[in-house]
Amino acid sequence: AHPQSQITRLVWLDEETLISVGQDCNTKMWRVEKI
Repeated sequence: AHPQSQITRLVWLDEETLISVGQDCNTKMWRVEKI
């Protein structure tokens, strides 16, 4: 995910998509499935 840095922000885009931003300036989108 952000192997060389800390995560600085997390935000839900919708009910299944989480966005993370790290100190490495990378933005990642995560799909989270309901169980």
